[in-house]
Amino acid sequence: MKRTQSISSEQLWTGSFLLACSALLLVLHATHLLDSDEGLILHGAWSILNGRTLYTDFFEFVAPGSFYLIAAAWKLFGAHYWIAKSIGILAISGAAIGVWRISQLVLAERQVAAPRWAMLFGPFVFCLFSGYWPSINHNTFNVVLVVWSTFFVIRSILRRNTVDAVIGGFICGVAVWFLQHRGAVVGATSVLLLGLFHGGDGGLARWKNSAAFLIAFLVPVGGMLLCWPASLLVENLIYFPANHYLEVNRVDFSVFVLVATLIVSAAWLLRHGSSRVVWFLMSLQVILFATALQRPDLSHITLTLFPLLALFPLLVSAAPVGSRTSRFFLIWIAAGLLLLNLQVPVVVATRFSTPLFEESQHPALRYVRENCGASPYIYAGPFAPGYYFETGKLNPTRHSFLLSNMSTNTHFAEALRDIEVRRPQCMVTNYSSVDKFKYDRKNVVDEYIRSNYEVAYEAGRLQVWVARSKTGNLP
Repeated sequence: MKRTQSISSEQLWTGSFLLACSALLLVLHATHLLDSDEGLILHGAWSILNGRTLYTDFFEFVAPGSFYLIAAAWKLFGAHYWIAKSIGILAISGAAIGVWRISQLVLAERQVAAPRWAMLFGPFVFCLFSGYWPSINHNTFNVVLVVWSTFFVIRSILRRNTVDAVIGGFICGVAVWFLQHRGAVVGATSVLLLGLFHGGDGGLARWKNSAAFLIAFLVPVGGMLLCWPASLLVENLIYFPANHYLEVNRVDFSVFVLVATLIVSAAWLLRHGSSRVVWFLMSLQVILFATALQRPDLSHITLTLFPLLALFPLLVSAAPVGSRTSRFFLIWIAAGLLLLNLQVPVVVATRFSTPLFEESQHPALRYVRENCGASPYIYAGPFAPGYYFETGKLNPTRHSFLLSNMSTNTHFAEALRDIEVRRPQCMVTNYSSVDKFKYDRKNVVDEYIRSNYEVAYEAGRLQVWVARSKTGNLP
């Protein structure tokens, strides 16, 4: 009878916690914004839905998974913003559950218990972190796959189970479809550490699970090569971001330094009596954290911290038996993780500070729908790819964005040629959104807009340009 009551109590706690996290995610992601990062995925999915082929008919430097996932969902349920948004929220929820399950594996291996609040701390903070993330985004879709790949790799280490290695490898390979560099980094780390931390058998036998992981990993990655030529994928997904992404994404490193101290503090707390699983998670944490150097802001850094969050219950169980210094480091880690969320209320308040209208009712975009119906095209720039989906129009160019410090002169020239051929009746611009990228308006596309179009309507930060007639006046 007592056992039944204990199980019911645990289920009640778990159910209440899941409801609380679900409510938190709905609050954090309940708005329908004109977000450029979300718009990148919406534009790609909208283009695919309208018969265009990724990488050949239009350019992207993001892996293909997000575009085809949303396009497939729209094909099944209709092209609605909230269909895409729901997939993003489910991805965050699935990743938070994965963090909790990894914590269970860690504690089971060490045969220690942690307070219930410590088990819930990691998933809760993970959900809080998501306040910085666009819901409809390749990073968001990738993280749930990376988390669950890590779960199966850990289980493979604990059980020396080849099936778990295969599942983990396949999931990690699918993660490459959503974010190429992070999926590849997790895959390479898992292949190496599965062999090093295998335990038991010596010689080549210890690499059996590494080989199984690698083969399963290569199946979905190889599938990408069946869809596009390798040279095209290398050009779009490796060469372009490696040579053009960093320049436009330079930010302050203070958050990166703060988080580095948290990771070092956790490593110090775990220096004695660590296990294969603990060292795997700490190694993965360091490597994932290093990937945030490309843009070390709160969004990209917090996306890499799930190993630290999964280890938190073990840190709590270890600190009381240590010195006063150990307890200080534990408090610092917990406080630091919560401190990273200080801006979340500001972000949420900013989202809710404007009227909560659907984007189809945004005044500028409503103007486009009511006054720009003669052409199936609009141009939305410099970095406003979501406007195509929101207005039901098509991009006249093969570029979802044009940033002067990132896009090449060839990209601008290609876009201009496409615009001259298709001659959209209207243009929509949002220059204030790209000020942080030090956008230079002295380029061939913006000069063409100023010469051939005139601002007919303005709402907030958006300007709607309409083509001039031959006499120089608005038609």
